[in-house]
Amino acid sequence: MRATLERFHKNLTLLKIDDIDNVGSIKLRVRSLVESLKISHDKTQSRVKPFETTPAFTKAERKRTIIAPFFTPFLSPLIPAAMKVAGFNVVNLPMSDSESGELGLKYSNNEVCYPATLIVGDVIKAFKSGRFNPDDTAVAITQTGGQCRASNYIALIKRALLSNGYRNTPVVSLSFGSGIDNYQPGFKIPWLKLLPVALSTMLYSDVIAKMYYATVSREKEKGVAAKLKEKFLDIAKPVIERNNADALPELVRKAAKEFNDACTDIKTAKVGIVGEIFLEFNPYAQKNVTDWLIAQRLEVVPPLITDFFTQSFVNRETKTVQCFSARAFPMSLSIGFIARYRSAWTFSTMRHRRSDITPLLTIFLKRQSGLRRLFRLTRSLARDGSFRERFPLMSLTELIMW
Repeated sequence: MRATLERFHKNLTLLKIDDIDNVGSIKLRVRSLVESLKISHDKTQSRVKPFETTPAFTKAERKRTIIAPFFTPFLSPLIPAAMKVAGFNVVNLPMSDSESGELGLKYSNNEVCYPATLIVGDVIKAFKSGRFNPDDTAVAITQTGGQCRASNYIALIKRALLSNGYRNTPVVSLSFGSGIDNYQPGFKIPWLKLLPVALSTMLYSDVIAKMYYATVSREKEKGVAAKLKEKFLDIAKPVIERNNADALPELVRKAAKEFNDACTDIKTAKVGIVGEIFLEFNPYAQKNVTDWLIAQRLEVVPPLITDFFTQSFVNRETKTVQCFSARAFPMSLSIGFIARYRSAWTFSTMRHRRSDITPLLTIFLKRQSGLRRLFRLTRSLARDGSFRERFPLMSLTELIMW
C-alpha cells in the first residue's frame, strides 16, 4: 500500500486499532499528515512514477536455479527431489537465523508477521552471500489461499528484491488452487505426473516425523534417532527423483523396524505444538522449543502436513455457505473424503511400538494401488476432453484429491 501511494506522491497515515487508547499518538500522526499535505501542495507535483516489479518466469527462465525458503526438517529436504520430477532445479535455503530476522525487518516492515520477516530475510541473505547469481536464479514460495502466507509473501519478496537492486530475479508461486494469480507462464507443474509421488512424499515425511519424535525421547543411545531420520530422508531422495512412489512403503517398513530397535519401551508425557503453520514446522521460528521439550524427555506430537491440506475441504464448504464461492462438488463428497481419511486411523497394518503412526502407515500403504487406478482415470479424462463436461465446476487437482 505504501509503495502504491508513493508512486502517486501521496502520504500513508496508519491509525492502528491498538492506538485508540493512546490519543496523543493519534493526534501526532494526524498533525504530521496535515503538515505533510501543506508541504506537498506548495510543491509542483511531478509525474506519476512507473509501476515496477520483478520479471515474469517465462519458458526461457526454466534453466534458472530456483531457491526456496527452508520450511521443515522433514519435508524440505525432499522437495528438490520432487521438483526434479517436474523438471525444475530447486535448492533449499539454509534455516533462518538472526541475520534473516534483521534483513527481513530492514527490507519488509515491522507490521508483518514474524514468519514473513524471516522468509524475506532468508531470500535477501542468500543473494548477499554471493552464493546465487540474481540473473540466473528465481525465488519460489508456496501459496495456499486465505492465510497471510498465501496473500502477502510474494509482494513482500518482490519489493525486497527491487529494493536491493535485484530487478532480474523472477518470483514464482507454488499454488494449490489458492485463487491468487501470479503471472508465470514458464512455471507449469505437470500435476498428473507429479501428484502421486508428491502425495506419497508428504505422507512419508509425516511418518518419519512421527517415528522420530516418538523415538528421540526414548532412545537407547543419544543421537541415534537423529541419525535414523537423516538416513531415511537421504535414502528417499533418489527414489522420489525416479518418480517411484511405489518404493516408498518398503522404506517405511525398514524405518519402523530400525526406529523400534533404537528406543526403549517406556512411557512419557506427550506435548503437542499448535500455532501458525511456519512456527509449527520450523525449528528456528519456534525458537527450538521442540529441542527443549525433547531435552526434558517429553514426546513431541508434531503437526502433520497432510492435515494442513485436508482443511481445504472445510474451507471450501464455509465459503460456499457464506456465498463467497460457487459449490464445486457436493459437500457429502468432501465429508466422505475426510471420513475415509480419518477412518484409517482405526486400522493397523504396521506399528512403531511407541508412536501412534498406524493411521499414516495405513493410508500410505493402502493408497498406492488406489492412486495408480485414480491417475489412470484422470489422465484419460484429461486426454479425451470429457473431464470438463462431466465435472464443470471441479478442477482436475480437486478431482484427484477427492
